[in-house]
Amino acid sequence: MATKSKLPPFTDVRSAFQVLNDMAQEATGKSLGDLTLEKFEKWWEDRRHRQELGKALAEAIPHEYHVLGVLPSCTEGVLRAAWRARATETHPDRHPGGDQAFKEVSAAYQLICEHRGLKP
Repeated sequence: MATKSKLPPFTDVRSAFQVLNDMAQEATGKSLGDLTLEKFEKWWEDRRHRQELGKALAEAIPHEYHVLGVLPSCTEGVLRAAWRARATETHPDRHPGGDQAFKEVSAAYQLICEHRGLKP
């Protein structure tokens, strides 16, 4: 069963800029450089750019984070809370026939914990 992406809606230009900057820093170790918030706000005014940004971010974030509905830069507490919420939503005892979704959520959490060196 496919799950929907729970990326945050980018209605606020500042939050979109921050997420983009955080992802660039995490991926490359560098910030966005000379792209300032003011330049980004002008670019943001065009709705097509917002849609393109959402698609690009969705493709850049690994599938496991989509399953749990969190960003790669989230804290351990946020990750654990998201996992518990998704596990509760998809647990087979509460939703008969939801075995596959529950297994997907559990596997995603396990993989992220292994990658980060966390105890599940």
